[in-house]
Amino acid sequence: MLIKEILSSKDSDAIRQLMASIIMDIHENGAIDIQQLEKLSYIKSFHQTLFAEQENELLYVLGLFYKTKDPESFFEACYQVYADVIKNETQENFTPIQADILEHIKKHKFFSFSAPTSVGKSYLFRYLITNAKNDVVVVVPSRALITEYILEITRVVDKDVLVLQFIDDINKTNTNRRIFVVTPERARELFKLKNRFNIELFLFDEAQIAEEYMRGMLFDALVRRINTHFPDSKKIFAHPFIENPEAQFIKHNINTDTGKFLYNQQSVGKIYMSLKDDKLSYFSPFESEKLFDKIPETSDIIYEKLKTDGTTLLVYISKENIYNGSCLEKFKKYIELCPKIIDADALKIIEEFRDFIGAEENAPSVMIDMMKRGIVIHHGSIPLYGRLLIEKFVKLGFAKICFATSTLIQGINMPFDMVWIDKFQFNGSETDKVIGLKNLIGRAGRTSLNQSFDYGYVIIPDSHIKSFSERLKKIAKLNEESELNKKVETIEEDLQDVVEAIQKDTFNDEYMMPEIQIERMKNADIDADIQYILDNLLSNNLPLKWQ
Repeated sequence: MLIKEILSSKDSDAIRQLMASIIMDIHENGAIDIQQLEKLSYIKSFHQTLFAEQENELLYVLGLFYKTKDPESFFEACYQVYADVIKNETQENFTPIQADILEHIKKHKFFSFSAPTSVGKSYLFRYLITNAKNDVVVVVPSRALITEYILEITRVVDKDVLVLQFIDDINKTNTNRRIFVVTPERARELFKLKNRFNIELFLFDEAQIAEEYMRGMLFDALVRRINTHFPDSKKIFAHPFIENPEAQFIKHNINTDTGKFLYNQQSVGKIYMSLKDDKLSYFSPFESEKLFDKIPETSDIIYEKLKTDGTTLLVYISKENIYNGSCLEKFKKYIELCPKIIDADALKIIEEFRDFIGAEENAPSVMIDMMKRGIVIHHGSIPLYGRLLIEKFVKLGFAKICFATSTLIQGINMPFDMVWIDKFQFNGSETDKVIGLKNLIGRAGRTSLNQSFDYGYVIIPDSHIKSFSERLKKIAKLNEESELNKKVETIEEDLQDVVEAIQKDTFNDEYMMPEIQIERMKNADIDADIQYILDNLLSNNLPLKWQ
């Protein structure tokens, strides 16, 4: 049944049969067909009563055991047995995917996997970190993710566990073990102190950073050096929407005790809408391009949803439109729906943000005034601590609307009910663009704790339907050859020494430099230059042109 038919159908039995067939398909193959989840979203939206009849059964086959009610059929009872086994083994309400990832990690020293944003990876990683007996290193691509991880980890670990965002050997008397959350750049300090730690586990989150040229080589170099200096530690690589997670092993010639898996299963549905001349229409990336002539929505569903309590909207927009304030005018009618916040905890965060940016209490501040109505702005030029407060504000459910740039698609866990892609532009290679788009729309539809199937809305400009649909269906693959494997002379000149040092294992950990560069410095005849600096630049006897 096409989506157009779902929307217009008056045949209750046909809708029941469609939903039953989708549930059986998920039971047999897993929730790997996102078009099926799209249809479920439409059934729930347009046939709520019929959907409710089979919703509990759907939650069971999706493996969302933390959402299910008591079994109401033999079929559901069988899944409950499955859930009970997982609970007995892990003492957690894990989904089958989470349990499977955990089993792979137990079996293998190296495990690389790819999974959608809704798989619950963050919850699983917290479990691994909490239950580790020795030191853990988490490598993430950005400082923003460092902060997010540290906040979550410190909330769940014991008081004698030291959580640090730099590699350091401190507070040893009161510390049972350490958890380091670092970027690849900061992780290099690890090798200076490698004999002081007992590292049980390395978690490489958002490991698709390996696709970036400069940082990718740094990441690959880090992986190789960790394999050399910490051979007994487990290494886990996690990626979103990557078709070949085994690339992490192929490029580094890791071929023993490895496991890899591609998880395509998803648990959150999407409804797609296009916008043209302020009019919204439904469309599907998986049916014909025109899709039932993009059935128009008679009312502004964004407006209607935002009028209800709890609905949230993320607007992906250019920094220019944030700076010049045009976003406030363009989205004025939605902003006007946001009442002033009275929650004491929300107001406390707002005041902390005010103090951070130095805004006086009675002085006009657009950001503060917006925040008081649950409207936040998130972009890379806001200092890290400011972004942290904004993210905390969002996660606690105080934000109604968020205007954000590309900083939000770099792994930061901030889901919304609706995602409006106002700026249809993504940076990097085609692989980067595919991952960026999928990461962004993955924010649409929050995985709630409610006993219900969750879905979200994605809104795009009508002119981008074709390119959006094509990119959504594209496969993203990691390069299976590292830049470090190439001949040194083909590498950029500034990086040749570093690459050669990694290849030959001649990197000096004390000075954080290749040995060849240290030798050059030793042999350099710079005594006369140093003497000139000491005699002139670091004294009062500066030449006239320097005065």
